[in-house]
Amino acid sequence: MPTVLRQGAFAFMVYTDDHRPMHVHVWHQGREAVLTIEKGVHIRENSGMTRRDLRTAVKIAEENLRFLQAEWDRIYER
Repeated sequence: MPTVLRQGAFAFMVYTDDHRPMHVHVWHQGREAVLTIEKGVHIRENSGMTRRDLRTAVKIAEENLRFLQAEWDRIYER
């Protein structure tokens, strides 16, 4: 599972054997959220992140949306 983006204490990962829809796994202080990144950024799952940390993760993903989408495409060579 390559880490494709780090910002502060947030690590954004694309698992190499994952599935659609296009999404990233975000880790922060041992907690995970899954964000879909196909048509904007949407929270799919949250496993213990605080609302504040989740908002920060979404903001980072929105600011880097094209990069995250390009990394997904690169990993899955579509």
